Amino acid sequence: MIKEIPVIWDTTKIKFNWELHYCIDPYPKDDPWKTTDLVLEQENYYKSWGIKKESTEHYHSFDTELDFKTAELFKYFNGDNHTLNFMMIPPGMTIPWHRDTYSYYINTTKIPLEDSTQVHRSVIMMQDWTVGQVIQIEDTVLTKWNAGHTYTWPHNAWHGAANFGPDPMIFMQVNFKK
Repeated sequence: MIKEIPVIWDTTKIKFNWELHYCIDPYPKDDPWKTTDLVLEQENYYKSWGIKKESTEHYHSFDTELDFKTAELFKYFNGDNHTLNFMMIPPGMTIPWHRDTYSYYINTTKIPLEDSTQVHRSVIMMQDWTVGQVIQIEDTVLTKWNAGHTYTWPHNAWHGAANFGPDPMIFMQVNFKK
């Protein structure tokens, strides 16, 4: 599950275009990515668990000006149709237990919906771990990573993340079809 890839970036030189998102009511009703039944089901879990929308604040950067060539990273992933984006979880925020729908990936790469079970996600940690940052994939809890540590899971793996430390947690999400 863990792979270490060389750090070829400088986060101070990457120009992130952060967009605010929440895990509850994440998409407007006219969203072109079409909120799925799974997303709505997960939102209902969060509400029944007492999770407040405001505690799920996080940011995505899809249109990011990079200081490296993506081909240098994609060679570490055994698959086709790679896409990437960035996520930042501010201090005090969580991404509750969920499975991904990969709607952005599916719509961007135009793969048939029936191929969605072949989609995998990797997260590449952009910075060294600091206290309070946690990722859980199924029953594996991850902490103390270094920049370049990479974690990969299949399309249907349950996972979540929390940042109860003082520093933002930034990672790159790479999606690909295996």
